[in-house]
Amino acid sequence: MPNETTNTPILTLDSDAKLETAQSISDLTWHEIQNAYRTRRILTGMLGGIEKTENGSLIAVVYYKDFRTVIPVTEMMIHLMQDEAHDYGELALRQNKILNNMLGCEIDFLIKGLDPKTRSIVASRKEAMLKKRQIFYLDKDASGMPKVYEDRIV
Repeated sequence: MPNETTNTPILTLDSDAKLETAQSISDLTWHEIQNAYRTRRILTGMLGGIEKTENGSLIAVVYYKDFRTVIPVTEMMIHLMQDEAHDYGELALRQNKILNNMLGCEIDFLIKGLDPKTRSIVASRKEAMLKKRQIFYLDKDASGMPKVYEDRIV
């Protein structure tokens, strides 16, 4: 019969590819995070929120590829001066306002600690910024000259 269709299997180019599951992707990302912790590599994540812990300290929550990273507010490099001439309110309230304005921003951080059982991550933005500053000012460019030197910009 000419109208009859047959179910013939079609061999595709991806037939031998491994099936990626959510667990395998999560394991690869965790391995990447462990490697960044070991090598002190700077990672970039999205600031997702500000929370207050049970003991009353503030933390910033950064998401790096579906992993929740906690950064204490003291490590966020938000330096505010108490100014008596201006009434800005409590220092913590001012820090909260600044962090709320930063929500959704990508920020750099350096991993300070890992808990492999719960896959918890604690990080520092301050150390990442200081490392970037050191790289910019002290590293050499391709010609062997320091990146920053007198009369660099004409």
